[in-house]
Amino acid sequence: PPVVAPATAVTAGAVAGAALSDAIDAGLARREAALAAAAAEARRLAHNGQRRPPPVAVEVVGVEPVNVRLTAYPPAVQIQIAGRTLSAGQTIALKPGSYRVTLTLPGCPDCPDNDETLVVTAADDGEDKNFTFRYTPATLTFRCPEGGYVVDAKGKRYACNSSHKVDVNSARPERMVFSLFTAEGTLVRDRSIVVKQNDDIPLMF
Repeated sequence: PPVVAPATAVTAGAVAGAALSDAIDAGLARREAALAAAAAEARRLAHNGQRRPPPVAVEVVGVEPVNVRLTAYPPAVQIQIAGRTLSAGQTIALKPGSYRVTLTLPGCPDCPDNDETLVVTAADDGEDKNFTFRYTPATLTFRCPEGGYVVDAKGKRYACNSSHKVDVNSARPERMVFSLFTAEGTLVRDRSIVVKQNDDIPLMF
C-alpha cells in the first residue's frame, strides 16, 4: 500500500516553508527600504552640494553569493564596491542585490569619480560586469553660417551658433576633426582642434 506521510509531518513542512517565504519577503522588504533611504540621502546631499557617501551594498538575505568579475576601461580604473577597492579584472563574491560602485582613475586629479549602480542576480555567477570611465565632457561652440551644421568624426551632428557637450575619451588632450556642411549638405571645410576634458572652446569656421 502507498505510504502516507503523517499529518504532523506535512504540517511541519508547510510551516517551515511558510517561515522561509516570510524570511525572504522580509529580506526583500528591508532591501527596498534601504534602497529608498540611500536614494533619499543621495538627493539630500546633492541638494546641499555635498559628495555622495561611501559605496554601500544592499543584499538579499537567505541566498548564496555569486562570483562576478569586474572589468573597466581604461584598465587603470580602480573599482570601489561593498567596502573594497579592486583593480579592473578582479573577481568578487557578492550576494544578489543592488550595489553602489565608484570608479576612480588614479593619477588624474582632474578626473572626478564616477558613481554607478551594479545589480547582481543569481544568474550572474561567473559573469563579467563591465564599466567605462566617463571623462568630463568639453563644451564647444560652433561659429558658422546660419542654417549650416557641423559633423564630428563619428557622424554626430551639431547645430551652428550654439554650444554643445562633446565627449572626450582620455585624460590627455586629443585631436578632433569637425566638418562644416551647408544646409543642403555640401561639405564646406574641415577643422582640426585639440580638446581636453572640461574645455570651453569657441570653434570658428
